[in-house]
Amino acid sequence: MDDSCIPMVSVGIPTYNQSEFLRQAIQSVLNQTFQDFEVIVVDDCSTDNTPDVVRQFDDRRIRYHRTDVNLRPPRSWNECVRIAQGEYFAILPHDDLYEPTFLARMISALDQNPSVGFAQCAHFSVNEDLHVLEERYIAKKEFVARGEEALLIQTRRHLMNPASILFRRNSVVKHGLWKVYYWDDEVLILKIGFHDGFVYLPYCLSSVRAHSLNLSNTLIKEDFDSILAVINQETAIFADVLPMTPTLLKLRSEWNRRCGYSCAFYALKALMDWKWQTAKDFLVRSICLYPSVFIDPRFYILVVKKIILKTFRIK
Repeated sequence: MDDSCIPMVSVGIPTYNQSEFLRQAIQSVLNQTFQDFEVIVVDDCSTDNTPDVVRQFDDRRIRYHRTDVNLRPPRSWNECVRIAQGEYFAILPHDDLYEPTFLARMISALDQNPSVGFAQCAHFSVNEDLHVLEERYIAKKEFVARGEEALLIQTRRHLMNPASILFRRNSVVKHGLWKVYYWDDEVLILKIGFHDGFVYLPYCLSSVRAHSLNLSNTLIKEDFDSILAVINQETAIFADVLPMTPTLLKLRSEWNRRCGYSCAFYALKALMDWKWQTAKDFLVRSICLYPSVFIDPRFYILVVKKIILKTFRIK
């Protein structure tokens, strides 16, 4: 393709059997005030009317690619990167949406900070009908962070939703894409943030939809071992940022403590379900990650909070 025809931005939309949500996601890109983009719909072997939905959009900037086999995330995400041509790259999950000025503001932020690897914005948390549940901010002012500061900010807030991020595509490629041997939606973001830095915009420029068919909920139903995935993610992150500093050692200790709490919760739940082997496995993990878990008052405070929340069904 002639260089003059290469779009500045590639928006990858990986999708599987969510045609109605997909329609809204595509339209949110087409509604952007910044129009120099391509939309890459990677259809991961959907069995619904996804191809028909894409064909209904009469726009040459939309590229449809159907995978030969069901790749599932993050492989389907990597397929989006493989096809992308733009200088900037974004993953828009098929159930999320952009506000009309998302691309314009994020590109402006990256242009003003040419050394950073991605721009990140605040976002709306919405329900299935797009009613706003919450506005999620890291901070209420713009900032640039890199190195251990970036790791501290991101791991303590955990607001790294793909729909709120615009990458420089070369940073995504340079840092190895998303790894396929465990689910690491946050690891790549953390690696890029640490090495290249990021700029944060305190504006809600995207909407992240919460519903029963979210990927996270699907993984839970499939007995996905989320704790093991987190442990693998931690290993990948801290192996990548060596040599360690006192700040990062403290951060890793905090991470292990939180994982230890989670394993202990899973062990208690398994005990209540009479799943002895599962309880034993999580108990061993908990003690290995955080030996003091059962003598830490903070753990029991969390247990009481969880019981209260479950009892009164507070969300």
